[in-house]
Amino acid sequence: MILGDDNESSDENDKNEVDNYLKMKSNRKIMPLIWWENNKTKFPFLSQLAKEYLEITVTSISNECLFSAVVEF
Repeated sequence: MILGDDNESSDENDKNEVDNYLKMKSNRKIMPLIWWENNKTKFPFLSQLAKEYLEITVTSISNECLFSAVVEF
């Protein structure tokens, strides 16, 4: 088996997954993380991306303030 063939197949699957997702009608009433969790078998590649980017912790403290507080501790 040639490694390149496997990568091309994976790329094609990812492209098909994106195409199928874009064809869907959106439901804006459901929370995005819940939607991706419910559809992770249908969209495994996209659900993993969504999980990585939607679960980013939000903070209002700047990195410098947080670092200074840790150093002073």
